[in-house]
Amino acid sequence: MKKETIVIVVLLALLGLSSIAPFFSQKDASTTSPNQSTPSISSTFGFKQESSSIAVIKIYGPIQFGDKGNMFQPQSSVESWLQELKDIESNSDVKALILRINSPGGTVGASQEFFEAVQLYKEKTKIPVIASIADMGTSGAYWIALSADIIFANPGSMVGNIGVILGNLNFEDLAKKLGVHYQVFKSGQYKDILSSWRTPSEQEDKILQNMVDNIHLQFVDVLASSRGLKKDTAAELANGQIFTGTQAKNMGLIDQVGSLQSAVTFVKKEFNLPEDAEPTSMRGNSFKQWMNSFKSLDSLFSVLNLAQTVSLR
Repeated sequence: MKKETIVIVVLLALLGLSSIAPFFSQKDASTTSPNQSTPSISSTFGFKQESSSIAVIKIYGPIQFGDKGNMFQPQSSVESWLQELKDIESNSDVKALILRINSPGGTVGASQEFFEAVQLYKEKTKIPVIASIADMGTSGAYWIALSADIIFANPGSMVGNIGVILGNLNFEDLAKKLGVHYQVFKSGQYKDILSSWRTPSEQEDKILQNMVDNIHLQFVDVLASSRGLKKDTAAELANGQIFTGTQAKNMGLIDQVGSLQSAVTFVKKEFNLPEDAEPTSMRGNSFKQWMNSFKSLDSLFSVLNLAQTVSLR
């Protein structure tokens, strides 16, 4: 069989599998027991027309910039969440947005960028945003949660860890012991300030600490303005400590102690949505991921390589 024919067969097979996947996920969602504590979040091609939908964006894993993965290894990244937000913004059926968070945090810039995107989304759409923290919503993930109008967390969820950390390994003593010499040619005094091959000077320590302190102040400002806290109170809470959901509620870091189901029930009641409005996620749609994967040549080549491997067998 020719290689081109095998490529076509593989692509058609993948298209067929990805096309029927959403229907199975919708079937599973429809059979969820009404007494189940956590509602099913169905994945679909889009939202039902002429209906009130509760959109969900899953903020799972490390918060960082990165590619969107490919058809075999879809990757979670800020870019994918921003695209979801854009898709949701263009859909008039969406009446509320839930940020389902289960993340230990991530990079500062990525957290700030998604936080700002949600703020702009709220200004444009006037649609309420609710954060629902699962196991963990700490550091940069909590920063993102602050973009929501209401924050939910389970009683035992880990919340907070408000702070900034920067560090690296120092191999200077080990290198000397092993007789390893690292030679550097640089154009600026501080270009290798985070080198693992030497101990930073006192001046460099001050520079790095000032940078960390500046980012920390940014975090404190967002915390104070988003939660309506005094600056001193926000600074006291931003000491890097992790709180349970119950503790976070008592300290004003979240609004409600409850599960995703509690958040969904709150949204329906507070914003007069119909009872059959279910949380719906654009993410996880295998067909959409499959189509997006071909936006990169690397993904296309991976398919061709797979087809070539099959043909050799």
